[in-house]
Amino acid sequence: MSSLAPAQREFHNPAILERLLQPLPKALLEQVSVDYEWDKWARKITFAPYFRMHLLLALTRHQTLGDLQAALREDPLFALHGAHLEVSVSGLAQVPARRGSGPFLALLDHLLPQVAALPHQTKRARVLTTATLTSIQHLLAQTQIIDSSTFKLPPAIAKWAQIHAHGRGAAGYKLHLRLAGGYGGLAQLDFSPAKEHDRPHLDPLVEGATPGSIFLVDRGYQDYGLFEQWTTQQCFFVSKLKKSHSAQVLAEQDLGGAVTPSGYVLLRDLRVRLGSEGKETQHEYRLLDVVTPNGEAVTLVTNLWDATPEQICALAQYRWTIEIVFRWLKHTLGLKHLISTQKEGVEIQIVMALLVYALLVLYQEGQEWSPKYLLLRVQALLHEALVAYGYALAQVELRGPPASSCLPA
Repeated sequence: MSSLAPAQREFHNPAILERLLQPLPKALLEQVSVDYEWDKWARKITFAPYFRMHLLLALTRHQTLGDLQAALREDPLFALHGAHLEVSVSGLAQVPARRGSGPFLALLDHLLPQVAALPHQTKRARVLTTATLTSIQHLLAQTQIIDSSTFKLPPAIAKWAQIHAHGRGAAGYKLHLRLAGGYGGLAQLDFSPAKEHDRPHLDPLVEGATPGSIFLVDRGYQDYGLFEQWTTQQCFFVSKLKKSHSAQVLAEQDLGGAVTPSGYVLLRDLRVRLGSEGKETQHEYRLLDVVTPNGEAVTLVTNLWDATPEQICALAQYRWTIEIVFRWLKHTLGLKHLISTQKEGVEIQIVMALLVYALLVLYQEGQEWSPKYLLLRVQALLHEALVAYGYALAQVELRGPPASSCLPA
């Protein structure tokens, strides 16, 4: 073997992650370390290897803090890629609370506009048929999907994550996401303990909304005052309405049980003012009584008057595509296994998973891709380059450098 295979040359030296990290230049990593004084009191743990440690954690299968500490000391993959730290488990556990998650959030903020600027794509979810996507294609560039997902944590941890009082039962941490229009890249995020209501965390997700935006939101965020605000701002929305809603019906149309291409059964189309009598909203809204493809009777609420009932149902179904992102974060990037019980530590791990997701999106720009298989490919290339590097070291020691060396200058 006198030269490396093309797949091995793709990551050709110990700075193996540099191609994946191109959107995060070294100067930026150094700057956030300075801005947040990460290394000011550092002894053994500095920002650069700690960041790479979390990057490799998201790209590998280590599930506990003990596993990670062993990898830092003994796994050549971590050493080769700049993540070698000689530190105890207790030392690793103390880092998040002492130094915070600020630089990681700053790096994600740097990536989000790059992801959002990618060309729009309409193929995003296997649960949607071509006919369904085609029916709303002209609306997708304006569409923003908002939802949250809870990451379960052991119940015996700090009180910030306990769902029930007195430390009983489950504990968890909630991630709120907004996906950008059309392409569906990450646009904004917020965190909260799982016990908190969703509504207060909606405002930072929609800050700076522009007229014409279409928000697809879960009923957990329901707020008539916010609906009024969006309507005044000429923003649109589609959401399920809570079963306990009240409304003053102004007009009603029987839709006769027609079935949409997305599998919804259309029952009634109503024009209403939301709220109880005497406390109605100023603006009028549209309610659709439907039966979902799963057989659930629901009421959809919207201020989209020009859209057909079929299009509104398609948008409601399109909102579920955000669940693919949550499922990928939890199962593919391993967020079912959180290595910290501290608020800051959980934030760092979740943000790093989002960073890896964004980096992989940018890595495959312009190509059809599967997040799962792209991650597997990157993992394979990491180890292939490690083997190639070891081979090149042996070449140097035994015969001198080969004609096409993978060693750095």
